[in-house]
Amino acid sequence: MAGRPLAPVRWTTIGAAALLGGAVGRLGWILLDALGHRPPPPSWLVAGGLALLGGLALVGARFAHQRFHVLHRLPQPSRGLALVASAKTAIVGGAALAGAYLVLALANLPQWAIEAARSRVVRGAVTAAAALLLLVGGKVLERECRTEHPGSSDR
Repeated sequence: MAGRPLAPVRWTTIGAAALLGGAVGRLGWILLDALGHRPPPPSWLVAGGLALLGGLALVGARFAHQRFHVLHRLPQPSRGLALVASAKTAIVGGAALAGAYLVLALANLPQWAIEAARSRVVRGAVTAAAALLLLVGGKVLERECRTEHPGSSDR
């Protein structure tokens, strides 16, 4: 039984995830401010982890390209679905995290002269860039997972 093919994640969905991530990040900032706390700067470990996940998505995309498009070996349906789900998760999660960390960096930009705020700006921007790498890796992986299965027909 052939179902409807999975559609790629739309750019409007990516934009909505980034806006939602930014809004949730800003709301968290406001709540912490109301409680009298300042959030610490993002950990370098978070940026490194996001960059590692983005790199793994790109490596997965390379392997998927080799396997599906060069060697013409199609995956088992459950593995193919898991790969596409991982790609879509990386795209939406990367967009939401990029939005949240970008808001953190921009919110601290006016206090650049203060060391703690400068640290939040730099670390927030680096972490947002790492989240964008995760988004891009997911988008490339999603593209490489598109295959034409034998017996499928375009309708």
